[in-house]
Amino acid sequence: MRTNWITGPNPLHHEMYVAFGWHRVSARLKGDTWDLDWEVWLDAWLPYWSSRGRSANALCMARIDIVGAWTENNIHIITRREHGQLVRKHYK
Repeated sequence: MRTNWITGPNPLHHEMYVAFGWHRVSARLKGDTWDLDWEVWLDAWLPYWSSRGRSANALCMARIDIVGAWTENNIHIITRREHGQLVRKHYK
């Protein structure tokens, strides 16, 4: 088993770091400003990580101000259903 990852030997942190990378790349591809570092992203997700997923009640990270940058003060963890409602309301 590999243990010399950037995140250290913890496999969970490695899994989370991969997700962080995908999140950052996805945001940049959409043209969003990304000002979150690994530690901030990790702190936001640690209590909720096991509740992530694709169902409506699963959790996701979203911006409080949908058009604002991805920053420490502009993120929250909400259900995917809540996120969908916010996005629909914003783009009406």
